[in-house]
Amino acid sequence: MDGYRNPPKSIAFVPFFVYLINKVHKEALRMPKLATPLTALAAKKYKPKATDYSVPDGNGLYLLVAASGKKSWQVRYKTPEGKGLRVTIGDYGDISTDGPAPMLTLQDARSRADEVHLAARTHQPIIGVRVGKQLARQNKTLEELEREQQESTARARSFAVVSEAWLKLYEPTVVNSTYSKARLIIQDYLQPRIGTVDMAILSRKDVVPIIREMGGTVPSLARTVPRYVNMLVEYCIDEEIRPEHTQLTFTSVTRKLPKSGKLPAALDEERLGALLRAIHGYENIVIRRALLLCAWTAHRPGIIATARWSEINLKRAEWAVPALEEGQFKGNGEAIRRMKLGVEHVVSLPRQALAMLQEMKAISGGAEYVFPATGKVRNPHTHRDALSRALRLMGFQGKHCTHGFRATLRTMARERLGLERDELEAQLAHTKRSANGDSYDRTTFTAQRVKIMQAWADYLDEMAFDNGH
Repeated sequence: MDGYRNPPKSIAFVPFFVYLINKVHKEALRMPKLATPLTALAAKKYKPKATDYSVPDGNGLYLLVAASGKKSWQVRYKTPEGKGLRVTIGDYGDISTDGPAPMLTLQDARSRADEVHLAARTHQPIIGVRVGKQLARQNKTLEELEREQQESTARARSFAVVSEAWLKLYEPTVVNSTYSKARLIIQDYLQPRIGTVDMAILSRKDVVPIIREMGGTVPSLARTVPRYVNMLVEYCIDEEIRPEHTQLTFTSVTRKLPKSGKLPAALDEERLGALLRAIHGYENIVIRRALLLCAWTAHRPGIIATARWSEINLKRAEWAVPALEEGQFKGNGEAIRRMKLGVEHVVSLPRQALAMLQEMKAISGGAEYVFPATGKVRNPHTHRDALSRALRLMGFQGKHCTHGFRATLRTMARERLGLERDELEAQLAHTKRSANGDSYDRTTFTAQRVKIMQAWADYLDEMAFDNGH
């Protein structure tokens, strides 16, 4: 018993050794396990799973197996500051290849991993697959760079880019109607066909097919194409995009275009009735009412589209169109005419027009123009081309145009209503001319025209709504 109470001193060291063994064991458990090196056969046999997973090889090298089945090599390394990073060095392959995204065998992947660790320790750049691809894109041949430069220059000189720049310079030098026609031809007819053509090499063969095609549908516009094309060519000469004396000639083409005859107009009751019913049923309320005002007053479509509330006196039932556009001038300083003859024109408004204008007050009463623009257009008012387009959509192309309402009034009011020719000419803002062509009679027939316009509007209602319609 005494031996147990007073053990030998050597026995006192036993707990210390037990403690030391336990501590070493715990530290060993906390140490990372050494990876079992991969074999080429094992690397080949790994199959994809539901999610990506990686298989260690040692020295920070891992085989990443994606759920898609793709295999790639990753290296995990530390910077001298102790920051842990990873980089993809290539895809797995049975045979190694070069390039920004190489295929690497197991042996080559291990060699590349050694290079990554060495670069990390020595502060050298580490080029992985992603960075390698970026560098490959930047490392272009001289021929590729020259080709890209040529393509960039051609885009900057393309018809679309050059014509838009020219339109911005052209707009302030002409009246709105002239600019609108130029923009229509360039943007709607030319740009869709030759927008990508380099203006330095634009030739007749690029433009002639467009002129011929337009000649079959819009011959009047087709005749103006050469003018605008050569204005663009001259602009390019000034900008040193084209050499001197490279204007294009189209005389042989325009000479063969259909001759422009009289503007189409509904001159019989059957066609007039069908036209009016189509207008009354047109969906766009602004365009519909603008066309009706065009029919009731026989004003030119440009005047209708730009009608201002300041010109209309609903109490007096009058529309006074000023002679000139207020504050608008041509490039040469000449005032722009609102009326063709440069004389104020007062139109008597029938009851139908007054009722329609009262309704339009709710839509555009706070604006400058009676008929505001519809759709994505730059003008603050409806464009006259929108009226023409509406008639085409109704099926009256070649049968009646917006300007044709003037011929309809002049012909049918004379034939059907027995109205005097001079009174009708005054309503149309025409003047009598002498034998040598000079204007000599500006009689306005104001009182008579009040009755004329009401009789004409009533007749149009009769054509639209009577006869069983």
